[in-house]
Amino acid sequence: MRVLFTTHTAKSHLFAQVSLAWALRAAGHEVHMAGQPDLADDITRTGLTAVTAGAALDLAAQMESYEHNEHDGSGDGTAQDPGAWEGTGGADDYRAIAERYEYWTDMTEIRPQKLSYEYMHGVFTAMTTQVFQQYSAPAMIDDLVRHARWWRPDLVVWDPLTFAGPVAARAVGAAHVRLLFGLDLIGRMRRPYLDALRRLPPAQREDPMEEWLGDTVRRYGGEFGEDLVVGQRTIDPLPPALRFLDGPDRVPMRCAPHNGSSVLPDWLREPQERRRVCLTLGVSHRELLGADRLPLGEVLAALAGVDAEVVATLNTAQLASVTEVPDNVRVVDFVPLETLLPSCSAVIHHGGAGTFNTALSCGVPQLILPDGVWDTDHKARLLEERGAGIRVAQPEKADAATLHGVITRLLEEPSFGRAAARLRDESRDMPAPSAVVPVLEELAAGRRPHQRQGEWQ
Repeated sequence: MRVLFTTHTAKSHLFAQVSLAWALRAAGHEVHMAGQPDLADDITRTGLTAVTAGAALDLAAQMESYEHNEHDGSGDGTAQDPGAWEGTGGADDYRAIAERYEYWTDMTEIRPQKLSYEYMHGVFTAMTTQVFQQYSAPAMIDDLVRHARWWRPDLVVWDPLTFAGPVAARAVGAAHVRLLFGLDLIGRMRRPYLDALRRLPPAQREDPMEEWLGDTVRRYGGEFGEDLVVGQRTIDPLPPALRFLDGPDRVPMRCAPHNGSSVLPDWLREPQERRRVCLTLGVSHRELLGADRLPLGEVLAALAGVDAEVVATLNTAQLASVTEVPDNVRVVDFVPLETLLPSCSAVIHHGGAGTFNTALSCGVPQLILPDGVWDTDHKARLLEERGAGIRVAQPEKADAATLHGVITRLLEEPSFGRAAARLRDESRDMPAPSAVVPVLEELAAGRRPHQRQGEWQ
């Protein structure tokens, strides 16, 4: 069969899909990986065939604009710059939405007492108009549908933030599944939101995602269904103890980490003289902004007196603001985490999906300083509740002394290692990507032959 992957324009999202894509290739299926032109080179470095769709998203420029507005006081603290969005109502509509909905961007909210209809409707309105439509702009969807109508995939596997994927699947009658990179924040809020909608009189029901996706898919001869929001199935890489949602639509899949092209360093094969700690802040912020939001200087100062070898994956830009690197810290620009973490007694990081999932699969206790992006705080909280790590709730305010105490506790208390090992074993009990292939084959087989729905418009 032919399988079309669609990914968000960030390497961490791409890397979350690579293992399944190669499992399908190894089983004899054809695979294409689609995304904005920004990611084409990264896709080809994985050995997969890249398909470009739409214009470059240029997240670096958007993040730089956001950081500038946030720091000089000209912005409103939101994660989007209204002037940057293509295909929306512009800054005036953006401000009107923001004024009407007080907490409009907080899709991370899960407290039942907060999830009123007004609250959730505000979140879905703003996220649809200011985020999802940007990530799947009309030009990207047109290009992706054009490719799907030419190539005729049997299955589309799509990133939860890239709704062009299910639209393209509907346009050619293909089966489609979401592949999560972390917690299912969209699905978690979508369920109570639909329940609240159903309690309203029909004339008062307004669903911004149905309006947008319905109008979009009808351009290609299709009709809206809730699967365009949450997939016909959802592949979940997290172990049951850390999931937000479960149910018959869920397909568990063990995380098989992919960290990109790399060369194993010689020093990693040398005998260890003492325990090892990994410090990594991921690549997303340093590639988009050249810096991190976390107090790197305080973290390094906290590690100075720790009885361990520290391997810190930091580049020159990240170190620019650091006055001193402790003697027990080995600085390397990059090392594949799936090869480094098995030798570590702890890992300190920002909560990113790739680092979090790799640490889980290796059974390493985690100290998480959440960077506030998407689900990082929730994952840190869940991990702490399971006893496999520690969460620093406000990392920007943490000083070296506090962090030193937390790191020492993580290393010295055996309970963290035992809990991390339990989560590792729970992860290993989940099906490998190769074992998920037959499930996807069965789903795709149920959709054949292709339902040709109109010609290209």
